[in-house]
Amino acid sequence: MENRRHKLLLLPSALFLSLLSCGGGGGDDDSSLLFFLLASGNGACTAEPLFGDQWHLLNSGQSGGTSGEDAGVTGAWDAGYTGSGVTIAIVDDGIDILHEDLRANINTSRNYNYVESSTDLAPHFLYATHGTSVAGVSAADCNGKGVSGVAPDATMVGYNLLLTNSDANNADAMTRNGDIVAVSNNSWGAPDLLGTLNDSLSSSLWRTAILDGINNQRNGKGIIYAWAAGNGQNSTTNRIDNSNYDGQANFRGVMAICAVSNAGKQSSYSERGANLWVCAPSNGGSLGITTTDIRDNYGYTTSDYTDDFGGTSSASPLVAGVVALMLQANPDLTWRDVRYILARTARKVDPTDTDWINNDAGIPVNHKYGFGVVDASAAVTMARTFTSIGGSSTLKSKASNTDSPAAAIPDNDVNGISRTVTVSSSGITDIEWVDIEVTFVHTYAGDLNFVLTSPDGTTAHLSEKHVCTDGTNITATCPFNGTWRFGAARFLDETADGTWTLKVTDGAADDTGTLNSWSVTVYGR
Repeated sequence: MENRRHKLLLLPSALFLSLLSCGGGGGDDDSSLLFFLLASGNGACTAEPLFGDQWHLLNSGQSGGTSGEDAGVTGAWDAGYTGSGVTIAIVDDGIDILHEDLRANINTSRNYNYVESSTDLAPHFLYATHGTSVAGVSAADCNGKGVSGVAPDATMVGYNLLLTNSDANNADAMTRNGDIVAVSNNSWGAPDLLGTLNDSLSSSLWRTAILDGINNQRNGKGIIYAWAAGNGQNSTTNRIDNSNYDGQANFRGVMAICAVSNAGKQSSYSERGANLWVCAPSNGGSLGITTTDIRDNYGYTTSDYTDDFGGTSSASPLVAGVVALMLQANPDLTWRDVRYILARTARKVDPTDTDWINNDAGIPVNHKYGFGVVDASAAVTMARTFTSIGGSSTLKSKASNTDSPAAAIPDNDVNGISRTVTVSSSGITDIEWVDIEVTFVHTYAGDLNFVLTSPDGTTAHLSEKHVCTDGTNITATCPFNGTWRFGAARFLDETADGTWTLKVTDGAADDTGTLNSWSVTVYGR
C-alpha cells in the first residue's frame, strides 16, 4: 500500500514575516508561505505530542534515565529513513485498525482474522490490546497525534493469530502475504516462568514455515523474523527461564530480541541466552514504553495511549521497525544481511558487565545482551552500501559427527563430563549460527549446565542451573527425557572446522541423569 504522507510545519512568525516581505505579490499563492510540505520523518516526528515520553526513541534522561540509552532512531530519521515502502506483519492478538495513530499505516485488504477467516480485524478489536501497543512501537503514524513509531511510514498488516493458536495457523501466519511482507514481528511464544524446555509451539509445521519464509519469500531475499526473547528471567539470583529453553526463540530462522531499561541495563525479566541477537529499549527501569492503546476505555488505560507497555514484547517490534528503516535504505538486503548488519552495528551497552567477551573474530557478545543494543542510525548507515553476503541459496551448513557416550552425568559435581565432536571440510570460515542437539535424560533438568566451546575457544552457556515452577511455585520435579535443540549466535564470524567441546555439569544433589548423544550443525559462509 502506498503510504507517503506529508506534514504541515508552521513557520516561526519572524521567519514567516520575513518570507512574506520578500517579493510577495499579494496573490492567492501567498498563503503557501504558511507551511512547508515535508516528507514524513526527519524532525517532524519529534514534534508528536507524546514524543517527549518516548525515551526509547530519544533518551534525554527523562525521569532519571541515562541520556543516550535509546535506539538511535532520530539519526536514521534525519538521514531520511522512515520505513516507506516496507511492510511489517504484526503477528499478535490483532490491531485496533481505526486507531488515529495506526489506521493510515494499515493495509486493511491484507489483514487476517483467524477467528472468522476474513480480512476484517474490526469485529475483535477489543481483544487486540497487546497487538495494538506492539503495532504502535513499530510503525505508529507521524501525524501530529499522540506518538511516533520507529518506522512511521512503514505499512503494517495485522493477524489476530493469538485468538486461535493452532499449529496450522501458527505456520500460516509466518508466510501469509509473503509477496509483500518484509518483516514479521512476533511478540509471543511459550509460557514464561516455568523453567522447562518447551517446544510446544515450535512444531514441524512452524519450523517448515519459517524456513520457507527465509528461503523463498520476499522474492527469495527472505522475511526477517523478530522474536521476543522471553520475560522469564525472574532474577539474577533465582533464575527460571533462559531464551534457549524456547524452541521458537532459539530457532535459527528468527532473531531473539532481549530488553534493556532506560538506564541501559538488562531488564530484570529479560531472559539470558546464547541465542540472543540484539536487545532494544523497553520497561524495567523508571519508565515504561509510551505507545498506542485500544481506543476509549477498552485497553490498558482509559486513554488511546499507554505509557506502561514493555517486556520483550515491546523490544521486538522496535527492532522490527529498525529493520524497516534498513530495508528502505537498501531494499536488496537479504535476511542474512539484515541480521549481520544488526549484529555488527549494535551498541555495547552496560560495558562493565563481566559477561562481555570478544569472540575469536573480535565481536563483542554477552549472554544478557546478545551483540548489544540495536542502533538504528548505525544500521541504516551500514545498510546503504552493504555488500550482500547472500541469501539462503548460498548459506553453507555442515554437521559434525554424533557423539554417543551414554555417559552418566556426575551428581552435584562441578567437574561433570566433557565430550567432543569434530567439524571438518565445511568450507565455512565465517559462522552465522550453530545448532546443538543434545539427547539426555535427567530427573531434574534444572540442575544442569551445558557449556559449548568452539574450536576457536569461545564459550556459549546453553543451559544454566535454575529452578522449575508450575507457574507460581517451585516444583519438586523437572524431568526431561528426549532431544533438545539449543541455538548459539555467539560464534559469529569464527571458523567452523575443528573440535567442539560440550561440558555438562550437575549443580545440585539428589537428581541424576545420562548424556546419551550430541552433535552440532554449523551455518555460515
